[in-house]
This record gives sequence, structure tokens and C-alpha cells, in this order.
Amino acid sequence: MAGKDFRSALTYHEATKHSEVSIGASAHYLDWDNKPAQFKEYKNLPSIALPRVFPHPERNSIKAIKDEEKDIGVKRIDIGVLSELLFFSAGLTRKMRFGKEFYYMRAASATGALYPIELYVISGRIPGLEAGVYHFNPLHFSLVKLREGDYRASLDDAGSVDSSFAPFTLAFTSLAWRNAWKYEARSYRHWFWDSGVIAANLLATSNSAGLATKVILGFVDSEVDELLDLEPKKEATVALAIFEAGPRERAPSMHEPIPRLALEVNPLSMEEVDYPIIWETNEGSRLKTRSETESWRRSLRRSKRTIPLTTPSFPVR
Repeated sequence: MAGKDFRSALTYHEATKHSEVSIGASAHYLDWDNKPAQFKEYKNLPSIALPRVFPHPERNSIKAIKDEEKDIGVKRIDIGVLSELLFFSAGLTRKMRFGKEFYYMRAASATGALYPIELYVISGRIPGLEAGVYHFNPLHFSLVKLREGDYRASLDDAGSVDSSFAPFTLAFTSLAWRNAWKYEARSYRHWFWDSGVIAANLLATSNSAGLATKVILGFVDSEVDELLDLEPKKEATVALAIFEAGPRERAPSMHEPIPRLALEVNPLSMEEVDYPIIWETNEGSRLKTRSETESWRRSLRRSKRTIPLTTPSFPVR
């Protein structure tokens, strides 16, 4: 955010920050009959079952995130490695029953156990998986195919550095209503908390597997949203994760415009409540062009500070 757009973030912060008065005065209640569905389900699209036997991380998670004892090299990338990354980032780890409803816990925790972050895979052809754009369905541990073909170069066009050389890229998106059902307008903050927890799991898993990984926060938002066929003012891309492994073979350039798909998705709830301030704030932070993205990155490099990492003082098992 820069200039006048920066003020939208300040306005949002002041409007949604907690105080004793705001909490006590809130009339919000949880409408359990209208609770959002736990999973995003596409209608009538082909899916690919992910292998349930895959490598497991062998390194201590904290050391892996801190990059100690780093062992990054050229690794063979296949669908098994992708399964490992997806499971330990956002896979289902536990199923519990309360009354007539089942609740599913995931590898990365989320505010209110509502899990608003969805993962997508933009992949070239790798052993076990054809090139395409996929949505990760944790319930069935499968990939739902949204687009067929190699779209990695389109991420480069959107300002995501080196995506066309990566075997695949993961996109983190937020399905806004799933968290806003409980936290209302304040839930925009949770987009970044919840995606950050998944990113931490992903970095620990990928570093343990010997995969160099970059998390990208600056890109042309609208182009990535359109590639993933996200519904405007209901969901948006938060981050991208790029994996550097295998032979560096550049994806073919994209010459044709990417068509809008308008895919059918099962509704999350009987009705959704809109919180305009979420989308006003999101709009103020969106990068509109490749040059704007590059300018934003240069400004980060100029202001970059190194924060030393220390061993956590709390017990981690």
C-alpha cells in the first residue's frame, strides 16, 4: 500500500480493532443453521486422487523453518512430493463427531477452526500429474482440475518471479465468508494469520524435503484471481509459494488470453453477509500491473531489515 491507498488500511484497523467497549456492545451471534461448509466443492469437474503413501518430514520443524542444517539440492519432483507438501500444509489430521455433524481438524491450525484458506496448484507436467491448474480438496485428498495445460508462464506475467521455471506453484486464497461468519469484518486480519500458519508448515516440510521455496506476496492480484477463477468480492489470492527443484526448464509462453470459466461451486451457506470494508481494504492493497509489482519489490529491498532469529524459549515438541 502506498499514498492514499495506505489510509484504507488505517481506516480498517480503527474500525475493527478490539476494545472492552466494542466487545461488550457487539450484538453479533453465531447462526449455527447458516454455518459455512467446511470444504469448497466444485460441481461436475474431474478429480485426481493423490497418493496417500508419501514421504514424511524427518527434520525438526523449527530447525527446518530456520533453515539450519540446510540440505537444498536438485530433487526429483513427482506427485508424491506434492502430496507430502499438501498434506502437511493443509491436510486433514483428525475427524470428530459432535451430535450429527463431523468436524475435521487440519495440519495447520486456523482461527475458530474455520479454515478459510484454500490451496491451488499451478503445475507443469510432473511424474503422476499432467500440467494444469488444480484445486486441492483435503476432504477427498484429491486435486480437482480447473484448467488443462501449462499456465506457469501466466504467473510470471503477473509478476511472480521464476514461476515459469518452477515445477509447480501453490496459491493461497481466502474464502472470506467462511471466517466472516464468526469474526465479521475483523476476519480480514485472519486471512494473513491463517495463511501464515499454513506457510510455516509448508516451509518446514519443503525445507525438510530439500526443496528451496519462496513465498511471494506481491503480484498482479486480478490476474492470479482470474487464473484460479475466483469469485470477485467473495475470495481472493493471498500468497504464492514457488518451489525450485528439478531441471530448470522454462514453461512455454502464454499468447492467448486466459478465458473466464465461471465454474459452479456448492454454496457455503444458505445466505452470506457482506462486509464491504473487507473488500475496500483489499482493493487498496492490490497491485494492478507488473511494473507496480516491481516497484513495490524495489521499495521492500530499500527498506529491508534483518531480524535475527533466536531459538524459541517455549517448549516445542
